[in-house]
Amino acid sequence: MTRSRKILWALAVLVVGYIGYGSLPDAGEMLSGARQKDAERTATLEQIRLADEAIRGNELFLEDLEQMRAAIPRDPDLPTVIAALDRTVKNIGMRWTSGAPSPQDAGILEDGNGQWQLSMTVSGDLSRVPLLLRELRGLERLVTVDSVQIRTEGSGVTAQLSVRFFALPGDPLAFPEEVVPADGSQDATAEGN
Repeated sequence: MTRSRKILWALAVLVVGYIGYGSLPDAGEMLSGARQKDAERTATLEQIRLADEAIRGNELFLEDLEQMRAAIPRDPDLPTVIAALDRTVKNIGMRWTSGAPSPQDAGILEDGNGQWQLSMTVSGDLSRVPLLLRELRGLERLVTVDSVQIRTEGSGVTAQLSVRFFALPGDPLAFPEEVVPADGSQDATAEGN
């Protein structure tokens, strides 16, 4: 390569380097852009975390709602309650000798069907009575024990239990929905109710 060609190549490299260097972005701009992207990423991850929490909260709410619907169903379903109580008494080794449910008007509902009372008599070993109370508390259906009277008979006991269970007739999903727009004005559908 001749000397003049080398000089031309050197000048071309200098011109391209000068033009290229001037068009490179500022290091400060690049750094602030990276910081902005990092902040956006952090904000997005936080929003995703909050959304995941809301989804889990909704799932837990639905599980709790299903448990409450099982504990206090719409229908008293007397045969199922009696079968569950009988099974519980038998499983702990006692005998259910008498008892029948009756509706109790305690002002929960206008028609008085919200509460049912059951006076049940069971017999067996005295040590089984606390087990019976614990098992009643663990039933899927909400059963409350109002009173327990124990009478000893030789080596065993007879226990008189007064229990209540509940039913709430009606549609549990029939909650009124009030729609309030973001501007605070009343929605026409909400006013019509």
